[in-house]
Amino acid sequence: MPHVGAGFSSWRPDETGVALLMNHLSPDEVSHLLSSVSGLSARMGCSFSDALRHLIALAESGDPQSLAVPRDRRDFARRLLRVRQQRNVVLGADSFRDPAWDMLLDLYVQDTGQAGMMISALCIASGVPQTTALRYIYRLAQLGLVLITDHPTDQRRTMVSLSDDARPRIERLLDMMQSGG
Repeated sequence: MPHVGAGFSSWRPDETGVALLMNHLSPDEVSHLLSSVSGLSARMGCSFSDALRHLIALAESGDPQSLAVPRDRRDFARRLLRVRQQRNVVLGADSFRDPAWDMLLDLYVQDTGQAGMMISALCIASGVPQTTALRYIYRLAQLGLVLITDHPTDQRRTMVSLSDDARPRIERLLDMMQSGG
């Protein structure tokens, strides 16, 4: 199949798929389908071929709840955090803050399996005064969502990381946001 466009360069359907498209769809319908799959891959945060496989599986199963959609949750969380940070600038108001969620997203995005984030950096990233941020951090710790520990080599610093229990819960929420439900 000829190169369709920059976004589709890595996808090569097998002969059965090409024949199906050519035998059952008009050129305009093929173009619309390719555009739709490309848009779906952007919304899902996955490759074009993964989005196409998702649509094929959906068509074959008829049950959208049974499909496991591959996604890059960390990339989605990073984009979500960036949009949330720009929301106040765009709307011209400071009253749309949710520092606890923003901190959880930031910890999720920065999570590298290391010791976590310095508590001072997390306070700054939250966008609220330090005392307010600290109250939220300690509340998140009480809820078991974050762990507060000493820095492994510098006892003057305090680290914050996601708890093992928080990570799958955040991922479930991110999946719900990505899928629209």
